[in-house]
Amino acid sequence: MRGAVKEGLLIPFWVFVMLAEELDVVDENDNVIGKDTRFNVHHSKSWHRGIHVMLFNEKGEMLLQLRGPDRDKNPNCYDLSVSEHVRSGETYEQAVKRGLHEELGIADAKPEKILHFSMNYGDPYDNMVGVLYRMTYDGRLTKDRHEIASIQFLPLEKIKGMLDQKEKFAFWAYEILRFYFGMESKVKEI
Repeated sequence: MRGAVKEGLLIPFWVFVMLAEELDVVDENDNVIGKDTRFNVHHSKSWHRGIHVMLFNEKGEMLLQLRGPDRDKNPNCYDLSVSEHVRSGETYEQAVKRGLHEELGIADAKPEKILHFSMNYGDPYDNMVGVLYRMTYDGRLTKDRHEIASIQFLPLEKIKGMLDQKEKFAFWAYEILRFYFGMESKVKEI
């Protein structure tokens, strides 16, 4: 595995590539005002864009992913079905299709936009304007082994009950799920 050693830990090469990707910097109303690397954006309080997908099967169960142990934020925590940054120059629609393909192996996806929002992502420097999508899919899934430890469809009532254990969720997933279930949340609709 290619990587670098930091304090005795091997950091995979793909982590460095991911932190160097360019993102559009936006204001709280989602107007592009510049661009910077993912690393710099996450360390400067700059607003940037992201997408999230709630993927359902025909039984109405939602797919949750368990983030991989090497993730820079919230490793080994539950996340929504797909969570992606929108790259510089990319539209939300392009990012959601890329994310579904990269993270779950779904091609030719037609997700439905259900929410445009802004939120601080649990760290004083991580501010995002995002779009939440929903989609029903019962085909074959192939998880991204670098980013995702496991995936599982769960009944909505079980997920709602799991929210009692906030520490088991990525901050944004916890807040977005609370919003979805009609609970108090830090999500601000735009």
